[in-house]
Amino acid sequence: MQTWAFIYKNSTWDLIPPSRKKKLKKDFPKMAEDLYNVHKKHYAAVKHLLQFLKQFPVHIKQIKRHELHTKDFKNTHLVITAGGDGTFLYASHFLEEIPILGINSEPNSSVGHFCTVAFPEGKEKLAFLLSKFLEKKPVLKPLYRLQIHLNGKAIAYPVLNDILVAEENPAATSRFLLKLNNKEYNYKCSGVWIATAWGSSAAFSSAGGKKFSETNQKGEKQFGVLIREPYEKIPKQEKMRFVVETQNLEIISKMIKGRIYLDGMHRQLPFVIGDTLSISIYKKPLWRLGK
Repeated sequence: MQTWAFIYKNSTWDLIPPSRKKKLKKDFPKMAEDLYNVHKKHYAAVKHLLQFLKQFPVHIKQIKRHELHTKDFKNTHLVITAGGDGTFLYASHFLEEIPILGINSEPNSSVGHFCTVAFPEGKEKLAFLLSKFLEKKPVLKPLYRLQIHLNGKAIAYPVLNDILVAEENPAATSRFLLKLNNKEYNYKCSGVWIATAWGSSAAFSSAGGKKFSETNQKGEKQFGVLIREPYEKIPKQEKMRFVVETQNLEIISKMIKGRIYLDGMHRQLPFVIGDTLSISIYKKPLWRLGK
């Protein structure tokens, strides 16, 4: 019998301390009501999804997102996430060969770019994909990722969406040296975004970058680099550039309290003066169930 890991997030309402909930209910009742309604809808969707999955002859292993550990994926055949992109991205960091299926549990309030289906609207599609998976005829899409090394040491979490390198304090200037194609560039700015094609429509785009495809005209996989709010005017071709799979990007920190953010805020690494970050295409894609 197959084992499927069902991973779901805590709602925002779960994360608010009781004293703050009390204040919200008193001072901002509409905000409190909206947050609580989303909370109820999310857990109702989780409950319905678990009931829906009972029709399949598999063992379901339930895990909360913040409790995930590498050992949770031992002898697991499929990972299903319920939430939005944040839950999908967090779970993806643990996966090498195991396919993943993202379900947007509350599409009216949650971003689900990586989610194959929304629930409950996508029940028929979900049933089809899971049935095909059990028949060993899965509909899979490979998503390339980024590998990072910090001071020569490989970081275990492959990046699917984007990387932000910046000062810990958002009001401070980010300073670093960028090395690419045997050239060096010194920057003072508010940070640098590094994005895959999948992440190019998210914060990368909001910061002024352009959405791009997985490969260039030569068929080489590529990722984008965007200098965020440069202190001095720089050439257009420097503000946004591409790195292909045969190249390696290096960033050397000149910051006292720099940080590296991997696929959002949940995974962070210190990046202090003299540290070297290397970024390249990861050798193994993430296998997403559903096109």
